[in-house]
Amino acid sequence: MHLRSIGLMVAACALGGCAVQASRQAQLAETQLVGLSARELDLCAGLPTKTVKLADGLEIRSYEYTPPATDGLNLTLPVVGGGVTLGGGGNCNAQFELRNGRVDAVRYAGETAVAGAPEARCAPIVAHCMLPPPVGPVVHPPTGPTTAVPGQAPSRG
Repeated sequence: MHLRSIGLMVAACALGGCAVQASRQAQLAETQLVGLSARELDLCAGLPTKTVKLADGLEIRSYEYTPPATDGLNLTLPVVGGGVTLGGGGNCNAQFELRNGRVDAVRYAGETAVAGAPEARCAPIVAHCMLPPPVGPVVHPPTGPTTAVPGQAPSRG
């Protein structure tokens, strides 16, 4: 029985790790996608489920995502006062507010959390619109004072 509990906890942590990454991606999209043109949005997110054009060049585009019933791993972990279900179910409705043909705001609605990670269910909608994460080591330029001599490379002092 003890090994089964450990196995369930490991599986829950693995699922939770993926959910946290998806959550971060969806939350970053709320700022990274601002300024994207309507054409760029169509190319990366696909055609919207619904579009509403309002006055003053304002347009709301809605994208819906409901995962297949077999998506993820369904676990119910017993806790005091009830249980916590991880994976499966849920949906996301992402609304993109466009002003004069460019994304001005991104909002999410629906049952978007996965394993306690908010907005994780929305990551599939925005994933192809996001900048790829940096690959390899991150190199930071040196900081601090430098001295420069004409005709020579600056030296650190």
